[in-house]
Amino acid sequence: MIDLNVVVSSVLGGPTAGPMTVMKLLNEGKIVGYASPFMIERLSAKLSSDKIQEYISEKIS
Repeated sequence: MIDLNVVVSSVLGGPTAGPMTVMKLLNEGKIVGYASPFMIERLSAKLSSDKIQEYISEKIS
C-alpha cells in the first residue's frame, strides 16, 4: 500500500521527483499497488482541492 502523500507528491513534483519513481514502478508492473475505494475518494478530494489546483495551475503556466 502506498501512502497517498507519495501519490500527491509525484503529481506536484513532476517527472524528476523522488515519489515519481514509485509511480513509474507501479506503471511498469514492477511493484503492485492497492487502493481501496475510500483511498481513491480521499486522493480525488485532495487533488481537487483549491490549494492543489492552484499550485498545479501556477506550475503549468
